[in-house]
Amino acid sequence: MPHVLIITLRRLAFLSAFVLGALSPIFSQLLLSSAFPSRREIVRVASPDKREDAVLVRARASALSRERHWEVFVVRHQMPIGQSSPVFVATRVADPRLAWPDARLLQIGFGRARVSYFTSAWSPSASGEAAAVEIRLKPAENGFTYLVAGAGPDAIAQPPK
Repeated sequence: MPHVLIITLRRLAFLSAFVLGALSPIFSQLLLSSAFPSRREIVRVASPDKREDAVLVRARASALSRERHWEVFVVRHQMPIGQSSPVFVATRVADPRLAWPDARLLQIGFGRARVSYFTSAWSPSASGEAAAVEIRLKPAENGFTYLVAGAGPDAIAQPPK
């Protein structure tokens, strides 16, 4: 009986090692992709004087996260976003738009969004001494931009599902 148990345990150990070895590339890929957020540049719009670019990015926190969000960066013309900080972060964005009405004014437009971060100014230098860019949000003009209006006159607007 002990001999049969030892053979069974050895087979189980071999099978377990084989399965784990076969799955290790998948697990390592998941671990690596969850350690680094993924970002995809959607659109880049140059300012009228070609000094800065507004960059709209679709991002995902990790491979394990289903939540995707949108980010807007302001960078020097044709430079990568690199380690820049976003000036706008939102989820559930519909109809995103970037526009430069003036060389120092960026408008971030959207039909619908749940904004989690926004700053109204950007400067290429950390001290803020260089020429800054003012940033304005331009949501849809009619109705709610995040909540869904209630059906009746007494209904309360609710977050979208």
